[in-house]
Amino acid sequence: MKRILSTLFCVFTLLGLTAINLSAADNATEQNKTVKQTTTQTSNEKSSNFPALTGRVVDQARVLSQSTKDELETLLATHENNTTNQVVVVTIESLGNAQIEEYSIELARRWGIGQKGKDNGVVLVVAPNDKQVRIEVGYGLEGTLTDALSSSIINYYIIPEFKKGDIQNGIKIGTQKIIALLEGDESAKKEVEAQADYEPLEAAALMTGIITLITSGFFGILATRIGLSLLLSGIISLFVNLGFEISDLAGRFAVVLGLFALFFYLTRNMKAGGKGSDGSDYSGSSSSSSSGGGGRSSGGGFSGGGGSFGGGGASGRW
Repeated sequence: MKRILSTLFCVFTLLGLTAINLSAADNATEQNKTVKQTTTQTSNEKSSNFPALTGRVVDQARVLSQSTKDELETLLATHENNTTNQVVVVTIESLGNAQIEEYSIELARRWGIGQKGKDNGVVLVVAPNDKQVRIEVGYGLEGTLTDALSSSIINYYIIPEFKKGDIQNGIKIGTQKIIALLEGDESAKKEVEAQADYEPLEAAALMTGIITLITSGFFGILATRIGLSLLLSGIISLFVNLGFEISDLAGRFAVVLGLFALFFYLTRNMKAGGKGSDGSDYSGSSSSSSSGGGGRSSGGGFSGGGGSFGGGGASGRW
């Protein structure tokens, strides 16, 4: 009975931690709840940190070539003409002491990207020197460009390019994905959603491990070893596969299988009754682990339409 209670305690502790790591969408949502509760009284104090809105592409960090800026300007202008949505790309020289979530929503509100009443604006904010990126989504587009989709675009399309040192390509690919989703491209949406539905193999290992551990009191030490090995291999493989950007099914399966074999071997001396091979009590453990005047427009024939933002979108760091 003591071993069963100890096992259940470990299971539910790990279950709580695992639930946080299983879904990128959940992470994005929690992150944005904090942003939505952030007050905006400090915006005037930080106005000097915001660049002026000079066009649909504002390259304060000077990381984009002229040809890339022209390509993005054309793409964004065409999209606005076809849909009235306003999408702006901005690179920031420095965030100062601000977090990108706070900075981006203040910038988007100051610029008023999107049409008043429609609130159909999107701002892709890249701070290369701070290694932070965010997609800020206006109220009116939150149902189309959801937090989960924004998170997937950042984590699976933008950041991988940034890690290679190709800031330009990451911005181009991310912008193209944003536009495709806003224009209702179903194939693009399925592709991005497939990335959001990450690691079903690892999730299966986690859930199987949890169920096996719960029932191990009835099936003995072998079930405990199998359940614990599946649970640990599922958790660790998530971080391994994301860290090394292993995307193919065969590679992910190999990681899970290898980790399972390792943990199953390491628990070979686990004995019933909660005792290890040295007679000590066995118990689970948990660990815890610039420039610009900030104006709405200063030339270029482009300005925001008075759109509103409430913190929708997602952020990433690399």
